[in-house]
Amino acid sequence: MAKVADQDILNKRSNSRRTFAPRSTSPPTEPGELLIFDAYGPIAAQSVLDGSHYEFECVCACTGYGYEAATHALTQERWLAFVAGVLANERAIGHTVKRIRFDRVPNLHADSFQNAIHVQFQIVMVEFAARHEGVGAAEQRNDMKQRIASDDKMAECCKATADVVQVQTDLGIQEYRVPATHLARERAPDALEWRRADEAALHVLLNTPSRDGRRNVLVPVSKPISLGQPIIPSVLQRRIIKTDPVTKRLIKRKSRLCVSGDRQKIIQQNTGTYLPRQTHAEAADDLLIKTVVAVSAGTPVSPPMRRVKLDIGNAYGRAIRRRPIMWMGLGRSLARQSEAGEELCLEAHTPAYGEEPSGDEWDATFDHDTKLTGWQSAEAVPALYYFNLPGDKGRAYFIRVVDDVLLTYPPEGRSVAENTIASFKKFYHDDVSVEWDPTSFVGYAIFWTTPRPALSR
Repeated sequence: MAKVADQDILNKRSNSRRTFAPRSTSPPTEPGELLIFDAYGPIAAQSVLDGSHYEFECVCACTGYGYEAATHALTQERWLAFVAGVLANERAIGHTVKRIRFDRVPNLHADSFQNAIHVQFQIVMVEFAARHEGVGAAEQRNDMKQRIASDDKMAECCKATADVVQVQTDLGIQEYRVPATHLARERAPDALEWRRADEAALHVLLNTPSRDGRRNVLVPVSKPISLGQPIIPSVLQRRIIKTDPVTKRLIKRKSRLCVSGDRQKIIQQNTGTYLPRQTHAEAADDLLIKTVVAVSAGTPVSPPMRRVKLDIGNAYGRAIRRRPIMWMGLGRSLARQSEAGEELCLEAHTPAYGEEPSGDEWDATFDHDTKLTGWQSAEAVPALYYFNLPGDKGRAYFIRVVDDVLLTYPPEGRSVAENTIASFKKFYHDDVSVEWDPTSFVGYAIFWTTPRPALSR
């Protein structure tokens, strides 16, 4: 996208509209020193999510980093809420905001609004542009976004780089496209299915209790702001079309609401709250997977073993969070407002996808629960567990890749598998899918042929 813009498909026309703007004699030299605010709308077509048809914009004059938020109206209260969120994030990453500049909006010139900026946010200098060019950086960003939506060349660029998945149907192979942006989702022929997938992503975060019983909640953005805590941007990964590895049939569309991990890390490093990872999650590698599958096929002196595959649903949310809670924005596609009209954000009491330590916290939780069930970890082999059947009747094996488990056991050991499944369903509120004699595992298609099985991807 940046390359396309630099090559003049989008950016040149926006720049040329600002060429006559007078240049500042003291341009900002530090990130966050000057923040430029603007808004645009009303947009003819209201948002299908919440009916909003205006949008706030903010751009750092030094770095060009931008913020945006949809809104129903350009009132002082909504302006203050947007400003508060931007300032909280800028200060959280160590930036000192000295000046903020607004466009020529009449209701923002009121003394009450300017006093609120000075007193509530401790901003010494509030500027109002004499001409639109004073907020050209924000307007230029608006220009680019609108041209992205309408420019034929950009449409072709997006089409060429879109994720395409081939799905087997009764009529033959069909190509399904994964929408990468909010606008692409709304224009997709299967937009309704993708909206449902996006809503399901938020539903999962709000309705998945952790191992110790905690849940995430939606709270007004004023809560973290009042506590001086940043609201971490989110990333909506829309963004998977799951197909069966063997049949290539469509299973489902899946979205995942994640923390912007890079942004979170920068904020933590600048505020002195970043903690390096103490442990690293384990996962079965290709060699271990192939070895366990081969062993389970049997040998001339041992009969074939039985197999069962388990999948723990919404695994990260099941883990025990061992860090302070954090707050995450919901983005445009999942924006929510309280009954009072205030924007909401997610207060995370469980690990979230995108956070650097979340995988480690799930690994520690799942390892503890696996051993609690009775399995023993194999020495010097990550993610491999075993259980010796009584009476020297053989040994069962258990391997895991994040939340996917392949369990193999001798014919006399079915109770080991059944008891393991029962324990996991108790631990994880029945959110455990079970497949006996599976034909696939973590992307491998498995063919249980004689005398040896075959795997393919």
